[in-house]
Amino acid sequence: MTEKKTISEAMAELKLINAKVEKKIDFIKSNCVSYNHAEDPYKKEGGRQELIKQEEQAVNDLLKRYELIREKIMKANLDTDITINDTTKSIYSWLVWRKDVKENQERLYKTYEIAENKNSELEARPQSYKKEEKDGTVINEFIKLTFNIKLDKYRKELENISDAFEKLDGILSLKNATIFIEV
Repeated sequence: MTEKKTISEAMAELKLINAKVEKKIDFIKSNCVSYNHAEDPYKKEGGRQELIKQEEQAVNDLLKRYELIREKIMKANLDTDITINDTTKSIYSWLVWRKDVKENQERLYKTYEIAENKNSELEARPQSYKKEEKDGTVINEFIKLTFNIKLDKYRKELENISDAFEKLDGILSLKNATIFIEV
């Protein structure tokens, strides 16, 4: 029998499954070995061996449920698009962006910031070099930097990255509370 639940509810169930699995594994671990002179406290339930077998089956059933829920969440995230700052992507793509791409994009655009700072330093403390003219005279010429990038563009990109990151969590929370999956 399948049931409908929001992604938020499904994610809460995933946490619950993890807690149950942990508890069952701890029970199995603490009962894998016992002293043969000690009485089995689980004799009425069929004994330790039977309970371990039941707990192992329960763990496997919970893990199957976990996989199913994760699969349904991923499918919903792949099938649902959201738009942030005129960029439309699937929720899954936005999650990948947040986890794996954003940091490298920021590093790229901050590299340009370093170049701009270097130019500012050069303007604050001008440096010169000796340059020989065609006629053989030597003159001091001030070092100037040529920007091979559009500084306004990188600033705008950094703003967009920061803005998208700030908006993303709120949008995801809303979507997780309103998108239903069947599990």
